[in-house]
Parts: sequence; structure tokens; C-alpha cells
Amino acid sequence: MSGSPATVRGHVLVAEDNPVLAQLLTCQLIDAGYQVTCIADGQEVVDRIESVNPSLMVLDLGLPTLDGFGVLAVLQQSFESGRSKPPPPIIVVSGRSSGSDRRRAAELGAVEMLIKPYDCEDLLGAIARRTLSVISTDA
Repeated sequence: MSGSPATVRGHVLVAEDNPVLAQLLTCQLIDAGYQVTCIADGQEVVDRIESVNPSLMVLDLGLPTLDGFGVLAVLQQSFESGRSKPPPPIIVVSGRSSGSDRRRAAELGAVEMLIKPYDCEDLLGAIARRTLSVISTDA
């Protein structure tokens, strides 16, 4: 049955400060069977990630207070120092398209980077590839 707990594909944390993009992505993810939490501020992402406990994060680089690179760095440092569990897979979305931004995001732990404007199907495909392990196999 669609919408039942057995069909939830995972919990996605959307870290996006543009309310229109955040709402659009939230609706698409819910329609695809994901639970979604939206946070519009980088420092709030860092403060709440443990309690939100997402299976994946979609992270905009242009967040206020602490940008996406800062979020990646804090999460990586926290894990490496033993203060937290490993961060979830992180897909970065950004208008920045330089190779150096892609390399920096990867070095800081991002598993993938999509350039805005991205095709929603590409993002949903990337999310599905990274959350396959949390799809319920209950019959």
C-alpha cells in the first residue's frame, strides 16, 4: 500500500534556503515515497542532523550562516574526531559549476554534485541509488 510505513524509501534532509526550490523538492520526494525534513540554514543543519537522523542529505552550497562547504567540513571533522556517527550520503546541489568546487565537495565527503538548474529526475535517480539499502523488503 502506498504511503504505509513499509513503503517509505528513506528520510531525506533537504538543506535548501530557497523556499520555492525546497517546497518543489519536498513535494517530489514525498510523491516518490520519502520522508522529508527541510532546513534552510547551514548551522541549523549541523545542530539538528543527529536528531533528524536522515538516510541522505541534499545540500545546497549557498546556505546562510554556514555555507554548504562549512556544513560538510563540520560533519566530517565531527565524525573523524569520534564525536558523531558517520554523516549520511550527501548530494550537493549548487549553481557553482567549477571543477574546483566539485573536487572540494568530494574531498569533504559529498557523494555526488548536481549543478542547478538540474533535472529533477536526475536528482531523484541519484537519491534512489544512494537510498536503496533502506528500502523496506518486507512482504
